[in-house]
Amino acid sequence: IMHYILCRVLLPRSTNLAQSSKEDLILLWALQIDRQIEWAHLVRYHMHKALRANASLPYPHFVILFLQHFNVPLEDEPFVKVKRSFAIGVDVVASSRY
Repeated sequence: IMHYILCRVLLPRSTNLAQSSKEDLILLWALQIDRQIEWAHLVRYHMHKALRANASLPYPHFVILFLQHFNVPLEDEPFVKVKRSFAIGVDVVASSRY
């Protein structure tokens, strides 16, 4: 059950969900022994890894929640497929209060 939650929610993937990777086993071990996990780093690493593999970007619901929280304008925007070479616009960075 823990592996299913890991593959579907914590570290979603687009490949075979039945196979455990080395990364899955290490994370399950850390959860079992109550090791503190740096979730922000793990999510960022996982998203970066998905971009390198040209897979679909994980966590779409969470990304939208973050964008809404920081009042990033999402209405009336034309759909454009995101590529790795795109730069983040000044308005988006400013609305995130960076």
